Amino acid sequence: MLTPVEMSSLGVNRFQDSDRALEQADEDAFCTRLRNYGASFWELPPRWPEHVNWCEEMDGCVKPKKEVRLEVGFPSSGGVWMLDTSQGWDKLPPKAAGLGNALKMDERCEVIKDLGGRFCENVQECPEMAALLGM
Repeated sequence: MLTPVEMSSLGVNRFQDSDRALEQADEDAFCTRLRNYGASFWELPPRWPEHVNWCEEMDGCVKPKKEVRLEVGFPSSGGVWMLDTSQGWDKLPPKAAGLGNALKMDERCEVIKDLGGRFCENVQECPEMAALLGM
């Protein structure tokens, strides 16, 4: 789930559902930007398993083929701050709640930095971002 600061950076209304873009190129561009904030990649079966009647969340019914657990922040000065969360949220200190409380992207970056995150000047050259960027 996206935080308010992530939704703001994507231009998504926090209080209303968003419609799919009418043009496929616009939708693809949005999905590329969205993928920067983390992603799980599923290879969906042609049919749901028989025991599955309804899915509240995708990963409750089908396990992702690839899951990227990375919190990111894009500072106004450029680059990207990244925090690996693959060990689970319970392994992070309590101040990690600041990721959800940040109201501006630069605040989010400060939280990631304080949690021991890594900075990369060029997003395209960050190995951690490769899976999110489809590289």
